[in-house]
Amino acid sequence: MIRSARGLVGTVPGARRRAVVGAVVLLAAMFVAAGAGAAPATVADFSDIRFWTGSGTHAAALLLQFPTVVGTGTAAQTAEPAAIAWGYRWNGAASFESMLFALAGGIVGGPRPVAGADPRLVVDVSYYGPEWGYFVNEIAYDQVGLGPGWSPLERHIGPYDPDTGEYPAQYQLDGAGGQWSGAPLDLSMSGISTTPLVPGGWYGFVQADGSAGTLSFTQPVAAVPEPSALVLLGGGVAAWWWAAGRRGRRRGQRG
Repeated sequence: MIRSARGLVGTVPGARRRAVVGAVVLLAAMFVAAGAGAAPATVADFSDIRFWTGSGTHAAALLLQFPTVVGTGTAAQTAEPAAIAWGYRWNGAASFESMLFALAGGIVGGPRPVAGADPRLVVDVSYYGPEWGYFVNEIAYDQVGLGPGWSPLERHIGPYDPDTGEYPAQYQLDGAGGQWSGAPLDLSMSGISTTPLVPGGWYGFVQADGSAGTLSFTQPVAAVPEPSALVLLGGGVAAWWWAAGRRGRRRGQRG
């Protein structure tokens, strides 16, 4: 983004050039603040969630709790953070499926819906027909490059482990009002397609054997949006100033 904008600065004279430089500096600061290097922010309520997709008056949160130890024996290492949250907005009625597929930037299994908003988040699903819909086999989240507080590795929930009986167990807390109270989530008895979203609720996955009817999740941190939108914004601002400079030069030539 910066290199492209700098190339345009030389074509714009005087005060307009200074304005372009100011816009570029501002956008660079926004890029750094929103992208890599952002420390994890604890989520106390929905206002703390940074990564949102969808639109509407209703809101719910996706909550993923990952194992905090990766590998075994001498290769074992601690992985942070423990839990991560995303947000989803909608109107009317929506399901857990709607939210998960709107957020997952990669979807494996099928029939595959259109991939969602976060390119770091990938889900592997199986489809059991119109009556049961989709069930989740595995979830992966790529934390490489996110900065301090984010272990630089790919996190996983699942797949099914025959030795422990653990799998991506689905839990939910309806009617939470968008607040993180620390209350345990309830084990879901259905798949993502048949789980309706309730505004203000938390809907999540954890590596577990499903024997616990309720489970306390770790308070999550906010998933970090990719800065691609800021790159597009920066290009748009620079192009606008470049076009304004051309119009000004043409007026000067006519005068």
